[in-house]
Amino acid sequence: MQVRGRAERMDFADEFKEIYHFRFLYRKPYFHPIYGLLRFKWGEPWEIYKRIVKKTDAGKEEKYCFAQSYDEEPKPPQITTAIAMDISF
Repeated sequence: MQVRGRAERMDFADEFKEIYHFRFLYRKPYFHPIYGLLRFKWGEPWEIYKRIVKKTDAGKEEKYCFAQSYDEEPKPPQITTAIAMDISF
């Protein structure tokens, strides 16, 4: 592709809407530990799930529990607040 028409191509690409989004939440630049996840499905609110690890006799049990939902993509402070909530399973 050439430079000519780039603005029109970018405008066309901006018309697309995101229909699904799934992202693990962790402290950058490291990918571990995972604190939770952010999920969006078309027609539903953005959801934040908190990762909870429970020690059992057999080892560790991991579960993602619903923490908060938002009508628009949450900003980092909102994500931090939702992950900091006390949730148990």
